[in-house]
Order: sequence, then structure tokens, then C-alpha cells
Amino acid sequence: MKPLITKFFSYPKVNLFLKITNFNDDAQKHNINSVFLLSKQFHDVIKIILNSSQPGIFYYNFKNPVFVKKDLVDQILFFLNENYHKNTKNLRIEIIKNIPIGSGLGGGSSNAAVIVK
Repeated sequence: MKPLITKFFSYPKVNLFLKITNFNDDAQKHNINSVFLLSKQFHDVIKIILNSSQPGIFYYNFKNPVFVKKDLVDQILFFLNENYHKNTKNLRIEIIKNIPIGSGLGGGSSNAAVIVK
């Protein structure tokens, strides 16, 4: 079967206000109040390839591919597979990172949200 390729953009956000409420000691769950600005000046590019002969999640920063396991995208795929019986085994996800990792701009969360969408 021929691979099907779909491309999405994943945008960063800038928190203008963030307050954590109902914080508990185990830090497993908490509520937040937030006001944020969605920036469309730059973005990550996500390619989802169905029926891939080389499945997995691959991040590209400049020209170097990096295989990543156990990040938010991986957790979302596992969740969809387990709870909604979505077969994600033959997916190849390529994420071209333009949002700096660890910058606080929500790049990883944005990438995961695109996958859910």
C-alpha cells in the first residue's frame, strides 16, 4: 500500500499570565489559569505518514534526524492506541523543530495537540 503523507503546522504560545492552582505535594495533577498569545511567526512542521515502512517518531533540527521515544507525542500515540483502538503502529511522524526545545514556548505540547487533532 502506498504511503499517505499529510503535513501540519504546530505553533508556539507565549504565556502572558500563568497561575497554578490546587497544587498538591505529589505534583501529579494541578489546575492552571492562563492567558496566552498564539504566535504564528514561526512553527514546527509535522508530517504524518500512514502505511510507512519505517514507522516511528523522528525529530529534525537543522539536518540531523533524531529518534525520540517517550515524549508527549509518543504518549499521545500510546493513549490513542490503548483507549480508542487506533492502530498507530504503521505511522511515521516527522517533526521539523523550529520552536526551540526547552524554551517555554510549548512546542512539545503543541506538537502533541496536532497529533490529537
